[in-house]
Amino acid sequence: RPPRTTPFPHTTLFRSADAKNVWQKNQRKILKDVLRAHQYFVQAIPENEFDIPNGTATSWWLRVGGVWTVPAVELTQGKPKQTTILIADGGRASVEKEAKALLAAGHRVLAVDPFYFGESKIASRDFLYALLISAVGDRPLGIQASQVAAIARWANKHFDGPVQVMSVGERTSLIALCAAGLEPKAISKVELHGSFASLKEIIERNMSVNQAPELFCFGLLRAFDIQHLAKLVAPRPVIFRQPTARHRKELASLKSWYHLWGKDFDPVK
Repeated sequence: RPPRTTPFPHTTLFRSADAKNVWQKNQRKILKDVLRAHQYFVQAIPENEFDIPNGTATSWWLRVGGVWTVPAVELTQGKPKQTTILIADGGRASVEKEAKALLAAGHRVLAVDPFYFGESKIASRDFLYALLISAVGDRPLGIQASQVAAIARWANKHFDGPVQVMSVGERTSLIALCAAGLEPKAISKVELHGSFASLKEIIERNMSVNQAPELFCFGLLRAFDIQHLAKLVAPRPVIFRQPTARHRKELASLKSWYHLWGKDFDPVK
């Protein structure tokens, strides 16, 4: 079984930069092992370019790891200040409002559909394929997080600038957190809309594998919860939008964790 994470790091033991960095390095290795994560490369193939109001849209086929093809669309208006990878439980077609807001704020939007979402969703009996992936030793969540992390590395290099990840929905928010935990350099910020406050909610709500197979990642809850994953991403910002009372309770220690990094930041404010 994968090892448990070390005790939550908000004691004086972690006040030195070295101690915090060592903790994160060790936990990143554990996360990679639990997720069976891959260090994918991306071959990007532009498909079509067309005009949108005040801007341009470019559709891409992102060949990830020589195995997966992830559909993506790049949206720009004017000269973007930074790039945001946008993922959603409802697929990229469901986040028109969020994409418009990002464009208005000067972002380049790269809306993608990782494995199992949007255009990458399998039409029939999809959860059986996810179970098969687990049966041969991979993890759907690991594949999804590895895809997003790889796309972030490609975007960071291709667009020559910081890359943040925005998610809309419980499932893709977990993917975004895991991707940022795996990729400490290319991903500069994570913004989560509708995230779980705790992975225990999956059990409490009696969710089933046919609803969300990637949530049933063997060993994940034993080693990590949402607050662990957020602490692994720090000092990069992790923002939980529309936080509930449970978010504030479960994630209360995050503010003090950022303080240890010299940051006056509260992810659930």
